[in-house]
Amino acid sequence: MNADISVLYTDCRNDLLSYLTHLLHCQDTAEDIAQEAFTIVMNTAKDIAIQQPRAFLFKTAGNLAIDYVRHHKVVARHIEKNCLPTKSRSMLRLNKKPQKPNGLKCCRKHFPSCHRGHAIFLF
Repeated sequence: MNADISVLYTDCRNDLLSYLTHLLHCQDTAEDIAQEAFTIVMNTAKDIAIQQPRAFLFKTAGNLAIDYVRHHKVVARHIEKNCLPTKSRSMLRLNKKPQKPNGLKCCRKHFPSCHRGHAIFLF
């Protein structure tokens, strides 16, 4: 079983990272999600026989990526609602470049480093 996962990891890692990086536009996040997907496959393989491990791995990773994007949309809405002053929110809707409000300093740290510069424009 562990030998099969090792072979799957060796054979699919680069393809999976390319797929996830394309979906997420962030290499660091793609690596985190790939690692989580391999962990899920490894734990699942202990309980049941996986008929198509590559397909299962990519489907699991894709689902994790979707969950990640959905979660960060919720976080972005929360930041817009609770961290940005009213003037900055209206400027975002008009696609004007607002000055960074002080409230964002506390919120930026919750985003991966590759998204921190764009966090204000996610909504």
